[in-house]
Amino acid sequence: MPPGGISIPSPHGMPAQLSALQVLTLGSPSIAALFALCFLVLSRHNARARHLRVLALSFLSFAAASLVQILGLPPDAGWNAVISAALYAGCVILMAEGLLGRAGLAQGAGTKLVALVAIVGAVHYFYYVSNDIVARIYVLNFGCATVLLAAAARLGALRRGKPVDRVLFWLFLAFALSFFPRTWLTLGQVHTGMGARAFGSSSFWVALHLTLVLFGIALAVVLILAAAIDRIDDLHRERNEDHLTGMLNRRGFHECAARLGKRQGGMPVSLIACDVDHFKRINDAYGHAAGDHVLKRTAASIGRALRAGDAGGRVGGEEFLILLPETSVDEAYGIAQRLRAAIEAERFEGPLEGLRVTASFGVAQMAPGESMDELVIRVDALLYDAKRRGRNRVEAAGRLVQAVHRFQ
Repeated sequence: MPPGGISIPSPHGMPAQLSALQVLTLGSPSIAALFALCFLVLSRHNARARHLRVLALSFLSFAAASLVQILGLPPDAGWNAVISAALYAGCVILMAEGLLGRAGLAQGAGTKLVALVAIVGAVHYFYYVSNDIVARIYVLNFGCATVLLAAAARLGALRRGKPVDRVLFWLFLAFALSFFPRTWLTLGQVHTGMGARAFGSSSFWVALHLTLVLFGIALAVVLILAAAIDRIDDLHRERNEDHLTGMLNRRGFHECAARLGKRQGGMPVSLIACDVDHFKRINDAYGHAAGDHVLKRTAASIGRALRAGDAGGRVGGEEFLILLPETSVDEAYGIAQRLRAAIEAERFEGPLEGLRVTASFGVAQMAPGESMDELVIRVDALLYDAKRRGRNRVEAAGRLVQAVHRFQ
């Protein structure tokens, strides 16, 4: 968010009646510091605290850069330009890192260092080697815009996310792009050899600070709203997640199943029940920690079998349910058989070496007018049929599947 690599007059000695431009100039670091404090407060007790702290540093960096220029510290104009450029560049690099971090993406340390050194180095060159304020403005504004656009390109998936994600993406992209027309449209007011006071009252400076304040407030508000929504989603996930396996728990599974069921219309929906065979014997022989490890490995096998749109959950001690939208009972039977074979093929090491784990399955397709609770009761009955018939097998409702099973 760079003004242009030049120091502006210090507010010391200003008249008691401040102009609108002076109020705008002095207000931007205060607003940035206030939003930085908001992000720090939100980062407390938040699972996504790191990206919030990075965003706080971004806004603090902007506040510091503005104060360096407003207060004229250090008083040497060259070093003031270089230090403020470093702080402005750091601001956009940290903002890009914060948004990427929220999306689970990383920004390499080398990339950040190269961007910072390139921008600051160029500003230093165009002050001490070739004193050209126009070049400094181009370097600082276009350099920071490039950093932001590179981050926006990687955040493209937000366009298909939650409403707040979509708003955040387009606002962030507009902010990055705004550096170009703003610089081109106002640069005619800036010329080489221009004094600090004249620069501080130029249309470039006015447009810069006005757009920075407006975009900064809008971005901060949307980011704070996104952080609040993220926290609500985290709490909802914690409530609905089985902490041992990372799958949905009973409550989460049934909530997810209810949502999926409403969207199916007349499409088939099938349900698989899976139960680890002789699980009590595993606990008794190897201990509960070993039993937990078996459950984690079983959950991992189920997770690999799930397709996009499927839902799986641990609904009992060693029992799992898998909901398969747009899937007939015959297709679900094939999935269950592959999953049964995958669980049987698992090999364990260490104290569990030589342990062979198997599982039994019940499979059924939702009948017209049948509720999810009624379907669960049916697949549970089929699961216990598989247990009674020798375990490590799949029992499915439906004559076609049963006929196929007899000929295998």
